Amino acid sequence: MAKNYKIRMEYLKQLRDMFENYVDDFMVARDYLRIDMLIERLEHDFQQEANNDGIVEQLEEDYPYWGDFRKCHPKIKRFYNGGLYFREAVTPNFKEVKLSDEDTVMLTREFFSKQGEFFVKHFDDFLEDDSEEHIDFFEPTKYSSGEMVYMHTTGDKFIFAANYANIVKPTAFAHEAQHVIDNEANPEFFENNVIRESTAMFMELIATDYFNELLGLGNQNLLRQFEILSIVKMDTRDALIRDKMLRIYKKTNHLTPAHIYKRLTKRLSKDYVDCMADYSMYQLYNYQISYLIAIELYTLYQVDRDKALNILIDIILNGTPHNIFTLLAKYGISLNKHSHQYEDELCLKLGI
Repeated sequence: MAKNYKIRMEYLKQLRDMFENYVDDFMVARDYLRIDMLIERLEHDFQQEANNDGIVEQLEEDYPYWGDFRKCHPKIKRFYNGGLYFREAVTPNFKEVKLSDEDTVMLTREFFSKQGEFFVKHFDDFLEDDSEEHIDFFEPTKYSSGEMVYMHTTGDKFIFAANYANIVKPTAFAHEAQHVIDNEANPEFFENNVIRESTAMFMELIATDYFNELLGLGNQNLLRQFEILSIVKMDTRDALIRDKMLRIYKKTNHLTPAHIYKRLTKRLSKDYVDCMADYSMYQLYNYQISYLIAIELYTLYQVDRDKALNILIDIILNGTPHNIFTLLAKYGISLNKHSHQYEDELCLKLGI
């Protein structure tokens, strides 16, 4: 009998009600906020709730953590300014590929088995634990291609993946499944906001090659990789502009919100300033450093597969935002070493 993968809203609401009774505990309170936000977004096709309090309040929240992200600024700026890609949003015309939900899950398991026991073991642990009620293939929406939500208190891991009729379905699912593997191996890794996407983005990059060859899709792996590149470039642009906004805020935070807003819109378009209010600095910086790590590991994987995977395991088990560059350096890896070469070769292969 075919498996029916569906996350029941009733179960999510039961968890929320349970968490609500124990919100005095910090970990429970965090899970309560996480699942409450998830339910809200599910009810609106994954659309993020608008920040009605505006950009000034968001900058006020971001400002204390600005210094931590400024350390990453030179690396992402170099990535943004280099390479052949002209930095516009891209939606490729993918070939149609229809995979059932069950086939997607099982083929992804086979993919992880090719990467080694560490990966398939932790994925199997997830599959054996009521996975039908913890995986959901939703109708594609412009707001999300997928996400993994982790409840620290109960250990629940929920994978949401868009039901695309192309290569993105299995590769995006592999991305979210890697988050599950990370949490099975080290539950604390999910809290590493700056680097937690590095493992999943790397796994998605090699999954594009794997599924492209398995399904005989020609150059669809390159198109998906280019789409990911374009998304990260746009996110990088937004992160760099948020940095400009925070520099303005630093000079004007003694003024009223109305005056700060006036200074911001004098330097940037009003529509853009208003749009940026919906995203925190954590969200804007979530993918850039992780992507640069993933590119270095992906490049290494082409010549030394085992070393790349062993480094990935080390990141999962021991990596933090504070030690990540030291951890990578011991393997001779530095960011942006291959990112522009990778970008240029990808563009040339696609004739862009």
